[in-house]
Amino acid sequence: PWVRLNRIGRLALAPSDLSPQFKVFASYINQHFLQAFFSVCVIVLVSHVLACFNVMYLWSQDEEVVSLWFEIEDPLWLESWGGVYLQSLLWAWCHLMGGNGTWSPQTPAQAAWSITVQVIGNLIYLYVIALFISIFQNSAQHAQDFNGRRDMITTFLRARDVPKHLTLRVANYFDALWNRKRGMDEQEVLEALPSFLRHDVMWQLNKSFISKVPMFHGADANELLLLNQALSHQVVTPGEFIIRGGEQA
Repeated sequence: PWVRLNRIGRLALAPSDLSPQFKVFASYINQHFLQAFFSVCVIVLVSHVLACFNVMYLWSQDEEVVSLWFEIEDPLWLESWGGVYLQSLLWAWCHLMGGNGTWSPQTPAQAAWSITVQVIGNLIYLYVIALFISIFQNSAQHAQDFNGRRDMITTFLRARDVPKHLTLRVANYFDALWNRKRGMDEQEVLEALPSFLRHDVMWQLNKSFISKVPMFHGADANELLLLNQALSHQVVTPGEFIIRGGEQA
């Protein structure tokens, strides 16, 4: 009643549909968990709305009937909006979440209203379960893909009788790749971006490195921009040769 329901509803479906400042903050958070957070906010909002409707209904009922319905022994609870709201909020939350309560509807209207809220709660409960299952599946999918690619290469090395010391170097590389980049191929990720964004992202990734190389100090800005486009990141484990004499850089 006191919030814009359509705005909150859009948050649950698209959490980034907010101010530019929040979009920057949201870019650092896994979108699935952000969606789960806003879904919980929607559940709280629904509880609040149902509690407000319940308050309006209770104020039109006889105090004795309300006391029997909520099994309220202290009449002071029914003498203020705050007390009635808290009772209604607890009632709505328990019905939505399937919690236990000691409520006994005294009229057909009260029973119908309680059943309606329970049905809404069951739908929300199913949605939350499906959402969290999706989150766990998506979070594990990337690791499964990486391990599958690693197992394929390991099987290939064994099938071709590659020496153990070389197989160990490959295993160390995959360990370092997962620890440093969670198995992501940066070039593949960058290729998914349009050229105007790819260039700016690459510059943010490379400018710190370029500024530390003495031979690039005082270089023309256009030359640095061209150099930035040619650079690529590669994970190298300790003890490996990055380049050998005579090889083309």
